[in-house]
Amino acid sequence: MSGTELKERREALGYSVAKLAREFMVLPTTIYRWEDGEGPPEGLTSIGADTILKRLETERKREGR
Repeated sequence: MSGTELKERREALGYSVAKLAREFMVLPTTIYRWEDGEGPPEGLTSIGADTILKRLETERKREGR
């Protein structure tokens, strides 16, 4: 998953960087770095990120947002 895709999915969820960071249990600066293409998500981290984002997207749909 690219940093651009991560950012697009975060924004589509209506999540701030801080809120997504809490979901990933990382600091907001880590999310900013990932979105800027510095470091993960790639490999297993990308799979984990995709899994978390899919869960959040499903929850959002259930809530009707």
